[in-house]
Parts: sequence; structure tokens; C-alpha cells
Amino acid sequence: GDAMCIRIAFLLLFVFATDVSALTEYYIDPDYTGGTRNGQAATPWQSLADTVTNTPWTVIDTSLASDNVTVYWTARAAGSDIDETGTVGINIIRTNTSTNRLILDGMSKYNSNDGTPSWSNYSGNARFAITVTATSGATTENFSSPYTHRDYITIRGFRFVATNQPVQIANANHFIFEFNEVSAQSGASIGPGVVYLQEHVGDTVSANYATDLIFRNNTVHNTFGECIY
Repeated sequence: GDAMCIRIAFLLLFVFATDVSALTEYYIDPDYTGGTRNGQAATPWQSLADTVTNTPWTVIDTSLASDNVTVYWTARAAGSDIDETGTVGINIIRTNTSTNRLILDGMSKYNSNDGTPSWSNYSGNARFAITVTATSGATTENFSSPYTHRDYITIRGFRFVATNQPVQIANANHFIFEFNEVSAQSGASIGPGVVYLQEHVGDTVSANYATDLIFRNNTVHNTFGECIY
């Protein structure tokens, strides 16, 4: 009867409601002027090296234990539709070993107010642009013992410019690098734009090469030597 139909409808609603994949989000804007910087939308970090209020990688690793995580950098400046810029590279030091994916995104959202953050979806041409000297714009920081694997990571929608090798990734299974632009600063004297090492020499932690690697829709130009190595 009607009661049975209502009960079935409720059970179906409960199943669908509890089956939605969880997702945790954090936010970064280097121009944010507030004193509390804990990665929340209203109080974003200025970078992943920002430890004024908490330690970003401790927060991210804790969340990854039970959830997928996306970290959004503001893609454009607050006052105009141009690249937001930063001078702090992305040092990826994930230690959580779950299969939950960490997405680092420089293209999909932007903050329109540096004092009182207000985030919106973004589909324009601006990107979060990282310019660094004598270091890399993004690196997995695992080129020495114990060569910790950084698995299930996506780097999406950044512009990396560096005098060193702009992007250095190693020992990362299920790794995605997409919609990025990579180039060298004038005067660069070292290496290609994107370096990916399947397994670093001397890695005794994992006896296998990294697998499931996706590089798509990237632009690599003006590098010293190879574009991708």
C-alpha cells in the first residue's frame, strides 16, 4: 500500500544519500590578508608552506586517511581576470598511503576578495602561476632515502616557470599531470621542463616501477634541453 511505497522511497533516498563520494576541500590565496590561515575557504593558506595557524600537510594527510582531498589555488587575481601569481613552489610531501586522491588545482576556482574571501567557480583562461628561482615549481621531495612514494596525486591547471627543472616528480603511482603550462625563465641553464622518474636510483622501499601515469593537455615550451624527461 501507500505506507510500503513511502518506506521503499525513504530507503532508496537513504542509500543514494549515503553513497555520494566524500570530498574535502582546502584553499590557497597568497594575497589573503587575514591573520588566521587554516586552509578553509574563509581563511585560506597563503601556500602549502604556510604554518601560521596550522601545518597544511598534517591537515591534508589527516583528511586523506578517510576522504579524497582537493586543494584549490585561486586561478585569477581578485580585481581583474589575470593570472594570480606566487613565488612559493608546491613541495608535495604526502605521506598518507590510502588510495584517496589528492588533487592540486590551479584553474577551477578563484577568490574575489583578499580581505574577506569569496570563492567562485572559474572557467576562464587565467591560471595560478608559480615563478621560482633555483628550485622547482612543483616537486615530490623524495629524491633521497627513504624515497617515499607519493601516490594518487593530480596536478591540474598551473603555470610553472623556473630557472631549475620546473617540475620534478618521482615515485608516484596513479599520477595525473594535466592542463598545465611549463616553461623556463630567461637564463635557465638546467634540464627539461617536466622530469618524471619512475623509480629513483637506490629506491629500496618499493621494488617496482611507478605505474598508471597520465600526462595530458599540457604545454611545455622554452626549456633548456628536453621538454619532458
